[in-house]
Amino acid sequence: MGDRRVTAVHEVARRLSRHGAEVAVLVVGQIVLVNVGVLGTSLAAMFLVTALSVVAICVAFQVWPGDTSRGGLHGRAAVQTAGMGAIIYATGWGPFLAMTHLIGVADSVRHSGSRAIRPVVMWALAWTAVLEGATVLGVAPTRVDSTTSIAMSVMSMGFVVVISQRFERMVAAREDAEGQTRINAHRYETLLGASNDVILVIADGVIVRQVPEHSALGYDAADVVGRRYVDLLHPDDREAVTAAVLEMLESQSSTALIEARFRHPSGHFVPLEFSCRNLIDDPEIGGFVVNARDITERRELEAQLEHRAFHDGLTGLANRALLLERLDRLGRSLGRRPRAHGMLYIDLDDFKTINDSLGHAVGDAVLVEVADRLRREIRTDDTAARLGGDEFAVLLDDLAQPADSARIASRILDSLHQPIEVDGRCLTLAASIGVALDDDGASTDELLRNADIAMYMAKRGGKGRFEVFEPTMRVTILDRLRLEAEIAEALPLGQLVLHYQPVVTLDDGHVVGVEALLRWDHPERGQIPPLDFIPIAEVSGDIIPIGRWVLHETCRQAMDWQRQFPDRAPLEMSVNVSMHQLTHGDVLADITAALASTGLDPRLLIIEVTESVLADPVHQVTPTLRAIRELGVRVAIDDFGTGYSSLSYLQQFPVDVLKIDRAFIEGLVDGTQHPAIVRAIVELGHTLHLETVAEGIELDSELAEIRALDCRRGQGYLFARPAPSDDITRLLATSTGTPGRNVRPAVVDG
Repeated sequence: MGDRRVTAVHEVARRLSRHGAEVAVLVVGQIVLVNVGVLGTSLAAMFLVTALSVVAICVAFQVWPGDTSRGGLHGRAAVQTAGMGAIIYATGWGPFLAMTHLIGVADSVRHSGSRAIRPVVMWALAWTAVLEGATVLGVAPTRVDSTTSIAMSVMSMGFVVVISQRFERMVAAREDAEGQTRINAHRYETLLGASNDVILVIADGVIVRQVPEHSALGYDAADVVGRRYVDLLHPDDREAVTAAVLEMLESQSSTALIEARFRHPSGHFVPLEFSCRNLIDDPEIGGFVVNARDITERRELEAQLEHRAFHDGLTGLANRALLLERLDRLGRSLGRRPRAHGMLYIDLDDFKTINDSLGHAVGDAVLVEVADRLRREIRTDDTAARLGGDEFAVLLDDLAQPADSARIASRILDSLHQPIEVDGRCLTLAASIGVALDDDGASTDELLRNADIAMYMAKRGGKGRFEVFEPTMRVTILDRLRLEAEIAEALPLGQLVLHYQPVVTLDDGHVVGVEALLRWDHPERGQIPPLDFIPIAEVSGDIIPIGRWVLHETCRQAMDWQRQFPDRAPLEMSVNVSMHQLTHGDVLADITAALASTGLDPRLLIIEVTESVLADPVHQVTPTLRAIRELGVRVAIDDFGTGYSSLSYLQQFPVDVLKIDRAFIEGLVDGTQHPAIVRAIVELGHTLHLETVAEGIELDSELAEIRALDCRRGQGYLFARPAPSDDITRLLATSTGTPGRNVRPAVVDG
């Protein structure tokens, strides 16, 4: 209860203190009135009037507590001007003292601003008019005649109006300026509060102010004001920041941009950018004004951009730029490093088949898995990179001995050969790897090139293997590049020719067909073997037009022989078609066009594909082979049994002929192959109603062994070597049908 009374007293005192001017005027005015005899000499009466005036003011401001509200302003102005008007007119000198209303104007402005001026002036005019009327009527005392009184009151109030108007303009202008300042300050603090920026004022190394009060850095102003700024920096950044500040002071620079880590209230450090402005000489500041901005997101973005610039977007491995940068760094440190380094160049074999048949989404998934396997197989200090497409590289750092590179390459091959399951499919990959070492005398620029050369040699040697670079390989690759350029012109220049090797019945040696074999009669190199240029043509894509020409020329030649030997049974014509033709060309259209343009019976054409087709992980060629058979053309598997576990696939593939590889035939005589294996292949062919042809028969003993296994057809040097069409024509013209001897003496190697 006592506290409430004290509070009430304080409130009354506060209100009286706000309106001391009015109270003073009332008290002084009443004392004057007493002295002049208007109110008499009664002190009790004087204090009674004073008390009533004070109570009236307090009651007025209790009724209208809001000084800036419309009702509050008019209520206060009415009481204020009424009290002051009564006093000044009670003296009898009211017209002369009317200008004292300016005191009320000033007091109202002090408490309520420019809005209070007009209500005060209006009520002052009103009460002056009322009191002047009272004077004329003789109710109020006056010491001058009525004419003078009216004239003086008009002049006094005119002066009040003029001064009040000027005062109002001045106060309004000041209020507008202050209001705009407040708006700007509020807007600035709002913007700061909505951003990560924080303004710190630092004087003598101590934070003396923070704006906004609640910063995005997690600190309230009370948490940081009074603390040394270096205590909030990361220990590793303090020296650099201090040096930057000292440099600003010594160089008299006004600004600086500093990056450092700032302690968050939770304990971790946040990267900030400090924009510092030196205002030590400004008496209002006396220190540094620092705009601190959280750059966490920017740092993360920069890290992402840097990662993208030096890493492959699909696999996350290093890209070519990062690989070369690290290779260059290793090259510069060669003199200081006791151990060597090496490079592996990895190319996935026949990867385009997966992309073309299953789509790029599956191909991308395979590449990601390959990258993961590379990471698992290399060492911690090695760098795996994707160079583009299906090409990868591994930079081997700090090799204890050269053989380590070969062991890592072998390990990678084994890992990549493990089946990969993608989108419900089980795929088997193979890769060719080139290995190069820095002890070959190669510069850092040449190391990757040497590994690339070795990789090409691995592909040339049969794929799915690795080769270690040797200087002599450069000559081979240069020769290969020349051949690649020349093979594009070989067909239009007429340098490509076909040789034919007869296929005979083993019981009587009768020629029942021929196999077309491509040869390149090079004007400078002589005759180039197929194994030396066909793989190059496959890589360059020239195998597509070459294969189209071979099909047409073989069919044309078959029709020529039919016309020349109408009494003979038409020959079966075998044409080799590569995997590249099946997957990248339109071989079905080429076959159809060759048959249509020459008129050859489709049943006489046999398309030979290698056994690797059976190991095709995505069976891309199966629909094409079926479409070929639907034309009436037969399909043969060439070099059957050369390493692919394909027996289980035979029933799934559209196959008509099995051609047993020479390695099995030769092994029957030298003991490296058990007759039961070859017999199983022959019997499998009979069971599946497939014709079997023994390839590469060169000896009478081989012929006897294969006959004993009930293989009915064969080809090889024992009967005839591959020869030009003219030699085969002479052979056909002179063959007699003698068993086993019919064609052997007729031709020589063309």
